[in-house]
Amino acid sequence: TGVQTCALPIFLYLIFSKTIAPYGRHSNSNWGITIDNKWGWFWMELPALVLMPAIILFSPVEKNGIIILIIGLWILHYFYRTILFPIKLKTKGKKMPLVIVISAFVFNLFMKGKSFIIFSLSSVLVNLPHTMMLVIKALV
Repeated sequence: TGVQTCALPIFLYLIFSKTIAPYGRHSNSNWGITIDNKWGWFWMELPALVLMPAIILFSPVEKNGIIILIIGLWILHYFYRTILFPIKLKTKGKKMPLVIVISAFVFNLFMKGKSFIIFSLSSVLVNLPHTMMLVIKALV
């Protein structure tokens, strides 16, 4: 509840605030299997590039000009981050722990999944008065 909601982030901060994340110049093999950092970057960003446009495309949200513009900018941004940036990286032979890649991949999946739920609920809530009127008419 309220205390737990506040206590968990504080607890995690105290545990992990002294831990140096093992990527970039802090990368080391003590964190398990490593992969090429270009491929790692690609896999970390891929959910953001694919899922948000898919969520918008398949959601009941109206696809007007503003939505198309915003999702177009999203695609441009994440195309750069997912495809072009790893190609441009000048870090030949650098590795990153697979645990970092998986953590970022799962985080992006979670964040985009949460967005899907929000879009779905907002559409339901926007249409709720109309749906309620149809139900009332059907019952009467």
